[in-house]
Amino acid sequence: MFQKVRKKIINKAIIKIIVCIAIIIGTLVYTDMAPIKLVKGPEKIDIDNVDLDKYKGKYIKAKVAYVYDSFLEEVTYKKNKFGSKSAEEVTARYYITDVNLSQYLALRADGDYLMNKFDVLMDNTQIAIDKGTEPVAFSYRGSFVKLSKREYSELKSIMTQAGLSEDMYSDYIFKVNYVGKVDEVYAILGCGVIIFAVFFALFSIIRALSSRYTKDARKFAVHNGIAFEQLCMELDGAYETSNVWINAKYTAYIKGNKIRILKNQDYIWAYYKETRTTRKGVTSVTRQIALADRNKKFTLITIASEDDARNILSIYAETQPQIVLGFNDDLQKLFIDNFEQFLMLPYQKASSEEETAPSKEQVSEEQEPEEQEPEEQEPAGYVPEEYVPEEYIPETYDTAGQTTDNNNLL
Repeated sequence: MFQKVRKKIINKAIIKIIVCIAIIIGTLVYTDMAPIKLVKGPEKIDIDNVDLDKYKGKYIKAKVAYVYDSFLEEVTYKKNKFGSKSAEEVTARYYITDVNLSQYLALRADGDYLMNKFDVLMDNTQIAIDKGTEPVAFSYRGSFVKLSKREYSELKSIMTQAGLSEDMYSDYIFKVNYVGKVDEVYAILGCGVIIFAVFFALFSIIRALSSRYTKDARKFAVHNGIAFEQLCMELDGAYETSNVWINAKYTAYIKGNKIRILKNQDYIWAYYKETRTTRKGVTSVTRQIALADRNKKFTLITIASEDDARNILSIYAETQPQIVLGFNDDLQKLFIDNFEQFLMLPYQKASSEEETAPSKEQVSEEQEPEEQEPEEQEPAGYVPEEYVPEEYIPETYDTAGQTTDNNNLL
């Protein structure tokens, strides 16, 4: 059994690793390899002598001295609770600088901090031109990318008004604090996603290859005074269904990446539980076997189907005479209000069957006893162990955000 569980845990780990690899590849593709570019760091260039096509999309660092004008703003609005738009907020501004000492170049600054800095540079440029001096240059990180159609149209409009032909300005833009096509913030987030995926994949495979999954089972063996090897031998021949193993003594099941083992004799009630949860129009169904112990503590074992529940409860019916099987309102009320009587239900049935058994006294042929059919007395609220309903008729009650169905199986 434990070898089967080990294989299943390893298979789960392989699936997790494949998912992690897919997440890493998706992140790199979506961000145009921005996390890798960010880790490598920006490449220093001279903006007065650069091949824009060569450095397209790369993460670079360049000094900017001249900022002549701004020509476009990116504006966002916030809607209030009544649906009307609030005052506009400028989130990005486009400026005009120069490149290769011969062309004008668009430059984008996002956020108040950068916009304020370039507004100051624009003022300083005008002052320097008026005085015939050189403005102070500042280094900025970013990337050269092609202007969108809208951006190029806006740039062309203002340049045409200034009497400049298209060969006087570039169709590239220097996006400050961008790594390729994405903002540095998203590049950093991409790095975080990749690092998390790598560590999660490593953690999954390490846990799968270790013997950690047997930790709870070993504790169970020590607590119950049996050798772990003997426990393994006893469970090897157990009935298996839906990652649940059952024999006359134990019930074992997988929870997460661990094996949990229960001693059957500690439990006194078992029934099938079906929970339907609806969120955003999507309904999910969880099927479980509910087991209650003598301390009224419930253990829920997730299973795949109702047929699996029938098989599991059938084994309990054959091997666990102390367990009350099935669910109804009377049983639940008795369990809550009169627990001692609930515990006696299986034994009351056994006693009733013994009292109504045929007599073993010797009777002569001349004297024939009157034939009477004994009436079997069953305690109120008793659900026969051998009872299996022909049709599943759930009893339903609603709770916030979910609907829970319970039905009688045995």
